Amino acid sequence: MTEGRPSPKVLAAVALTYMAVGLTTLHPGFLGLDAQLETVVWLGSGLTLAAALRLGPMVLPWIFVAEILTTLLAGDSIGHALGSGFGNLIEGGLALWFMRGMRVSLTLGRVRDVIVLMVMAAGVSALVGAAVSTGSLVVFEGLPTSSFMRIWMLWWLTHANGMLLVTPFLLAAFGNGFVRVRKQPTEAIFLGFMIFAVGVVLFTAQPTDPTVRRLLYVPFPLLLWASFRFRLLGAATANLLLSFPAMVGTALDWGPFAAPETNDALVQLWIFIAVNAVTALLVAGVVEEREREIEARLAAEEERRHLNNKIQRAQRTESLGLLAGGIAHDFNNLLVTIMGNAELAERKLTGDHPAGDSVAEIMRASQRAADLCRQMLAFAGRGRVSNGVVDVGEVASEMSELLSVSFSEGTRLEVEIEDGTPGVWGDVTQLRRVVLNLLTNANDALRGDPGLIRVTSGRLDPADIRGMDLVTDASPRGKDLVHITVEDTGCGMDPEIRDRIFEPFYTTRKMGRGLGLAAVIGIVGAHGGGLELKSVPGEGARFRIILPATKRPIPTRESQIERGVDLVIDGTVLLVEDEPSVREVVAEMLSQTGAKVLLAEDGAQAVEVYRAHGATIDVVLMDLAMPRMNGFEALQVLREISPDVRVILSTGNADEAEEIQDEWNVPVLPKPYRSDELRRVLNQVLMG
Repeated sequence: MTEGRPSPKVLAAVALTYMAVGLTTLHPGFLGLDAQLETVVWLGSGLTLAAALRLGPMVLPWIFVAEILTTLLAGDSIGHALGSGFGNLIEGGLALWFMRGMRVSLTLGRVRDVIVLMVMAAGVSALVGAAVSTGSLVVFEGLPTSSFMRIWMLWWLTHANGMLLVTPFLLAAFGNGFVRVRKQPTEAIFLGFMIFAVGVVLFTAQPTDPTVRRLLYVPFPLLLWASFRFRLLGAATANLLLSFPAMVGTALDWGPFAAPETNDALVQLWIFIAVNAVTALLVAGVVEEREREIEARLAAEEERRHLNNKIQRAQRTESLGLLAGGIAHDFNNLLVTIMGNAELAERKLTGDHPAGDSVAEIMRASQRAADLCRQMLAFAGRGRVSNGVVDVGEVASEMSELLSVSFSEGTRLEVEIEDGTPGVWGDVTQLRRVVLNLLTNANDALRGDPGLIRVTSGRLDPADIRGMDLVTDASPRGKDLVHITVEDTGCGMDPEIRDRIFEPFYTTRKMGRGLGLAAVIGIVGAHGGGLELKSVPGEGARFRIILPATKRPIPTRESQIERGVDLVIDGTVLLVEDEPSVREVVAEMLSQTGAKVLLAEDGAQAVEVYRAHGATIDVVLMDLAMPRMNGFEALQVLREISPDVRVILSTGNADEAEEIQDEWNVPVLPKPYRSDELRRVLNQVLMG
């Protein structure tokens, strides 16, 4: 039986099963038994409740019809058949209402679930149903009213025991109860045989044997064993294996509860069955509940450990990020001086000057140092310096095509880009670097063996974000999200490596500094996004970059073509820079473009110069981090003096400049820069 809307075939099968069980109970001669089984148990009540819990209330009308037919075939009147049918319908409906209303689990895995089954279903529901059925005997079969209470009690107890015996067994059998049995089949078979054998020995003994009653609860340890080891299925099966010989033996006038025609003997049998069933089910429920509590506690501890590691990693990242950002800022100022002077010297050298190669080597070394600074700033989350609307699908496609030629032989590359994906607001160069790192990492994970690298990009529903897989500190902002996912079928990662791969300078490769993935975290975080990592040793890894989408349209290729850079700047530039060496070399670079240069050492002096010469100043090139008055404060004052003032911010740390660029529409010139980059930005501002 399965949950959901049952088919008519399934409902009919349940009804036929009910009729077969009912007729066998009413006429045990079919089994070769000369006994009155209906006086000891009615198994159909347990079947009804289990079917209703699994299949829903739609099964109850089918059981109603099956009960009427069973009663008619047993030789009773149509009136009593209808009354008995209504009694069973009310009994099953009430039991279902109680158990669903009290949110009883179908695994009966809690003590409260067993109590609800025992008290509300086998107790109240069976009692009400028995009253209706017994009343039909008085009305249609001529049962004396003086016998009503006795028959009512007997009817109730047979139905109650049927629920306690059959319902748990069917719920477990059609659930996942056999999981534990399949793990220990030999133990389960041996235990079942022992319980059944003890039951046969006890209930085939002569009623006059005085030792039998003293041995009645010898099976108790076996019941507890079954409950501990095999939970609900073990408890329910053990009860059935013990109760079957007890019921048959008592009906045949054997065992300690012989003389079934007397109410006392039947009541003792029912008590015996009920005590065994309730005890075994309660023990199974207690053990299951405690195990779930332990699992929940372990899961909570694991989650706490995961969060603590994440917090510690974030703290390390933050402290290292601050250090990296500070070093990069100062180092970039030095590189502006080195690169600027080297470039100026290179222009002054003519022909095959002996110093030409040395100057060129200085430039190459400076460029490598600048690249390292950019990686440090990316790790620190301060690397965005050239923002615009980025087509993530195009970035994923371009980088995949670019790197595919360097992949190992036998590596298959699949790229799937969703049409109509919105863009993101960010730095295309930095995002390319992210995809580059992830693709390189995926190729390395294949270790030269044949495998698959799959790159996908498109929209992402926020509900699909897996919190446990997030390696960034926060979930991506916004409801409209896009993703770039890189998957591989490589070696995968164990938890220890997974927790460390984003640490700066940690690497599992023989070559490399291991800074790439650390920079990925910083870049993604700086873009307001998140990064998921899912990996299992031997099953590969999946990195998913999640970024907030922008409503700005993705520019066409034509609009992305840059205008040429004028070699001559005709205008006056106010250069605001607190580092003397940087101020000197940049002033020389500006002078060589033809620009007239005014100098200021900090923001306060820049305001004074602008107040005096603002009418002749075409553009202000200003550093962001300065003493007395920084670039942000100076920008606000300059805007108050002249709202149309044109300002370019220059910085080696674009974290603060990001807010200014978005809010004040001010371009940012990243340090270190060369003269052609300086000309390009000046040209754009002056022509804009």
